Amino acid sequence: MKSFNEWMDLRESVTFSIQDWQPSRQVAKNISDLGYSISSKLMKQFGKEYETGDMQHIWDKFTMDGYDVDAKDGTMNFYSGGMDEKVVNKIIEAIKYYLKEYGAKLVGPIRQDKSGMFKDKEGKSIDVVRFPVQITETIELPPELNVANRNAEIIVKEILQIPGEYYNGTISARDLLMKTSQLSDFAKGMLPIAPSTQEPSWQTRLQDLVQSLGRGETDEDRGRKEKGVTNYDAGLSEDQINRYLEVLENMAKWAMEHDYDYISWG
Repeated sequence: MKSFNEWMDLRESVTFSIQDWQPSRQVAKNISDLGYSISSKLMKQFGKEYETGDMQHIWDKFTMDGYDVDAKDGTMNFYSGGMDEKVVNKIIEAIKYYLKEYGAKLVGPIRQDKSGMFKDKEGKSIDVVRFPVQITETIELPPELNVANRNAEIIVKEILQIPGEYYNGTISARDLLMKTSQLSDFAKGMLPIAPSTQEPSWQTRLQDLVQSLGRGETDEDRGRKEKGVTNYDAGLSEDQINRYLEVLENMAKWAMEHDYDYISWG
């Protein structure tokens, strides 16, 4: 059984994100993703009817035309050869509906054609219905922060001073915003330096922290290879710390604006 330290080494990083966030709907990332998503829907909706016809490979029955898998626009092909006409018409209507569901739209007329690639058992080109499409919608994604284990420990325990474990925990978005706003203001010099009789200011704490951590990561010392896993063990600069604080502050604001209560990390 692996020790805790060995497990953390393999784990490599900690991600800060908005707890319980899920997209309200799924939008296709590209036309390859669009084809896969709609194919899954069609198989489920039409069952055995969808498996009929000349196209033997069911996952190729509705797919992108060409090989640019990252494209946001292009032609989607529905290979309808050998299928019952009534079923074909129902599937075409379903495809039009699912295009909208996954954030795409038609940008030209749907047209009947003959495949230049696929043939039936008699060697004739099979029928294909072509849909010129474009993905037009995107989903607003919340901020997220992924950092190395050591940096997570610095953020949670030394900078934000949150009780509990640095590798797994939660904090309310409101509390996080209070912490990051205060620290960011100190870091930017917007709040006065605390008198010597009080706790050290964030500016002083930040400078002392950076000095204790080292000069920051460079190209020369960027990681080392151990047991097949790349581990990053380097210092943090003031700029890096302030960037982390900015992301966490924006994350807390986003959560509150969208009615989410907690930020979690793990």
